[in-house]
Parts: sequence; structure tokens; C-alpha cells
Amino acid sequence: MGSGSGSGSGSRRARARLLAAVAAGVVAALVATGAVLLPTLQRDRASAPARDASGVTIVDAIAYGADPTQRIDLCLPRGEAGVDRAAILLVHGGSWARGSRTEPHWRDTCAWLARAGYVVANVDYRLAPADPFPAAIEDVTAALTWLRSPETLATYAIDPGRIGAFGGSAGGNLVSLLGTAGTGAWDAGARVAAVVTMSAPLDLTGANVRDDFVERQLAYLGCDDLDDCPAAPLASPATFADATDPPFLVVHGDDEMIPLEQAEAFVAALEDVGAPVRLAVVPSERHSIGLLDEPDVRDEILAFLAATLEEPALG
Repeated sequence: MGSGSGSGSGSRRARARLLAAVAAGVVAALVATGAVLLPTLQRDRASAPARDASGVTIVDAIAYGADPTQRIDLCLPRGEAGVDRAAILLVHGGSWARGSRTEPHWRDTCAWLARAGYVVANVDYRLAPADPFPAAIEDVTAALTWLRSPETLATYAIDPGRIGAFGGSAGGNLVSLLGTAGTGAWDAGARVAAVVTMSAPLDLTGANVRDDFVERQLAYLGCDDLDDCPAAPLASPATFADATDPPFLVVHGDDEMIPLEQAEAFVAALEDVGAPVRLAVVPSERHSIGLLDEPDVRDEILAFLAATLEEPALG
């Protein structure tokens, strides 16, 4: 099994540590949802009005955990009844410390993807510094587990073999980690069949990072110094790159706040282990989903999603 950084055995040990930490957080969230929140969840589904946004039905604030932050908005496409659809887990940015699924540009992105035919789960997660790593990736994993639960699949007509992930900035880091750190088939558990990552910080060990971003990384990682930060490689998607990873589309501006070298190094790590990946470099200073306003970016993303999620995952 290959690795984007360090030896293969080191990568396996790091993956085991990360998966153990994430599993503990996911189990806690799911136990809370099942034992404590299930009546509330059912009431929320029954009482929360479904909103209509230009041909998209939106169901607000579904709980996937006990924390008030652990909420999902679903953007549902119009479609033929009884036909299972592909789904996308949408994860906002904000340096792991701010941001929300309710921000207009993230809601617009949710609706745009739903109009393209996808069931979209627009996710909030716990934020640093109150909840440093691995809280955010625990939450994103728990949200995916909720999305793939039998009840959710049946209620919203989702094909479990066609679930992808899409994130920008810090959200891009989280969906990339979701894509590389998991094990097993892409159509089960906490795995996805495709990843779109935009402007993501992909190496948190201190390589190719701007000075003005270091403090944000440290706050998220719960460290004082990147030279002495055990969480840094565990939060870096390239650490876990191997041939079982799903297809990636890595979108990055050529002159933005996260240096392009991070995207290039991550793509090289995936290529080195034979994982499918495409790098789309956009001539722009824009960051994260701001790049959606650049020419051809939306078309490229939709083409990638159609190619990777059109049929059930085989990975």
C-alpha cells in the first residue's frame, strides 16, 4: 500500500490512529442520534417545512448528532419517483473555525448541485478552537454514515453506491481526508465514490503554507508549533494516499491564499500510488467556491461528477 508521505508502514499506523479516533467520535454521535435524538429527529422531519428554491426542495436542519452544530440541510432534486439517485456530501470552509451551511453561497451551491440531479447533504460540523482536530472529520464521517443509513437511503431515494463528497477550503481538506483515510469498498461505511476538492489545505505539516495561515492551522490542530504537532500528518490527506482511493478532482486557483504547490503535491501523491486524479488549475486569485464563478469550472465539476457517479461504485 502506497503513501503520500512517509513509509507504507508509517502510513498504516497513522491511518489506524486516525480511524480509531474518528470511529470513537462517530459511534458517540450515532449512539446519541439513536438513543436520544431519534424522537426529535422524527419530529424535526415531520414539522420542518420543505422549502422550494427554484425547482429544488430543501429540508432544513436535520440532526445527525447530539451537538447543536451537527445539522444537515438536504437539497432534493425533482425527479422520477422510485428511482434511486446519486448523492453528494457538501462541506463548507472557513479555516475550520467559522462558516456555516446556511451561508448564501453554500446554500446556492447546494441548490446548484441538486438542480443537476443530485441529493445534496449540506453539512455543519464542530469548529475550532473549541473543538479542534479530529472533531470536524469525526462529524463529517458521522454525517456520511447518517446519509448512508438504511432509513435515509429509503426516505430520500439515494443509491448507496453513488455518494460523492464536495468541499471548499477547510471543507476541501475534510472531504479529501474522507476520501483517502477510509478503507474498504467505496459503496459502504464511511467511504465515497468521488471527491471534488477546491482550494484545500492538503498538507498541514508546514510544507507550502503561507505565514498568515499557520496560526489557523495550529488552532485547528490544537498545537503550539508545527514542528511538534502529532495531529498535523493525521489531518493531512496525502498521508493516507493509496491505490484504493476514489477518483479526485482537485480544483485550485493559481494565485490564491492556499499555495498551488499543496494541490500539486497532493495530486502527485495520488498519482504515485495509482489513484485516479485530475488537477484543474484555474487562472484566478479566487478561493474555494468563489472559483465556481470562473469560466468552465462548473462544467468541469459536473462532467467529473457525471463520469464518476453515473454508475454504482466498483472500488
